[in-house]
Amino acid sequence: MASPANGSLAAPGTTKPTDWVELLNTGAAPTSLGGWVLSEGGQEGGKGGGRWQLPPVDLPPGGYLVLIGVGGAGADNASQVEEGPGGIRLLPVPGLKLGAGGKALTLSQPDGRVASSTGEVIRQRPGVSFGLPAGAAPGSPPTFLQLPTPGAANSPAKPAGPFIFEVTRTPDGTTPPGQPLVVSARVAPNGAPPQSVELVWRVNYAPEQRAPMAAAAQAPGKQRRDGASPKRESLGGKAVVLTW
Repeated sequence: MASPANGSLAAPGTTKPTDWVELLNTGAAPTSLGGWVLSEGGQEGGKGGGRWQLPPVDLPPGGYLVLIGVGGAGADNASQVEEGPGGIRLLPVPGLKLGAGGKALTLSQPDGRVASSTGEVIRQRPGVSFGLPAGAAPGSPPTFLQLPTPGAANSPAKPAGPFIFEVTRTPDGTTPPGQPLVVSARVAPNGAPPQSVELVWRVNYAPEQRAPMAAAAQAPGKQRRDGASPKRESLGGKAVVLTW
């Protein structure tokens, strides 16, 4: 999948890049997508997410199909596969638009069973696609890819650091001089787990300062995903950056 800023794929009849999601039939028999549902933010399309029911289009074994956003949610759906650049099979899906903030994508069968899910998705980056890298073992988590390859095998993983979620500061707003500022973040592995996380900050035009972030106790009701490790460090200052 990819956000429209990558410029790699435009909706049929336009030149404007748009959101797209690639499907691959890994089975040995053709599959009709009639009644299948793609949803963002949970099976029912959580807060701020979408839900799109797919038409009865056949997906041959080993075949790719690229769902591409067109029009608004109320646009007419011709339910017909069109040929895109390089022979890519495109299925226009009215209203298909992925949230930039990052939400799980789920593909559900007509009986409600989940066929595939991305799990937790981080904030999309312009110009970068997100999915399973080439040669990934079964059950591997998706990650950023080196190149968008809609309608073809995925490229290798893009070298990158860990995923960083839920960066918060306490207290919020302006911090009086001398009062500690607590910055916390949840850091999840992206391939190899990070060995350490460092906080970098600067007060106005003063030189940068650095401090290692220490693991914090798991917050009540929170769940770790993929070995996610919350990090916390007390400091005085602002203009904060995480490094690894």
